[in-house]
Amino acid sequence: MTWVNINSKWREGQPVTNSPYVIWDNIFAEMPEMLTDLTKFCSNLKLEQAGMFNESKGADLLSIRNTRVGWIKKENLNDDMKAISNWIWSSIANSNYWDFDIRGFGEAWQYAEYGPGSKYDWHVDVGPNNNHRKLSLTIQLSDRDDYTGGLFHLEGQSPFGNEKFLQKGSTIMFPSHHRHKVMPVISGMRKSLVIWVSGPKLK
Repeated sequence: MTWVNINSKWREGQPVTNSPYVIWDNIFAEMPEMLTDLTKFCSNLKLEQAGMFNESKGADLLSIRNTRVGWIKKENLNDDMKAISNWIWSSIANSNYWDFDIRGFGEAWQYAEYGPGSKYDWHVDVGPNNNHRKLSLTIQLSDRDDYTGGLFHLEGQSPFGNEKFLQKGSTIMFPSHHRHKVMPVISGMRKSLVIWVSGPKLK
């Protein structure tokens, strides 16, 4: 067994369990044109059936995750999207409550559409060869009245059914290793953007 002296830096800050998530009522509140540009960009993406880490297919996959996704890749960003990327990063960096060692966006952003019956059951955003993910963000791209059901649910919390998280532009950020799900959509179309923030593997 190895004994160590506790570095004072290890003690600093509030317990990470004090706030399992951060919410913005509208992450684009000061730049509403960015929300319009982002929504338009996503509407032109090519969509495909979403997959999973465990490579489930067919009925096994659809029983857990039944939604269509498109990808926003770094090399496909236009000037408007680059400005949006910078804005989101600034918001994240200023709200990193957990003081995680984060470096930036390391992979494509995932746009998702959930129609009636679509869902994504309990899961985490880390997995084999995905331990670089430190923080996850979900940005609402649907208006409050566009759908029913489809509530976001973070383990240990009540489903996010209040107005604060159902307006277009509202955003939740949480550690990527926390379990979460999207409950089945009853009617309409739920649209969202998922962004993962990368950094060295947690130790």
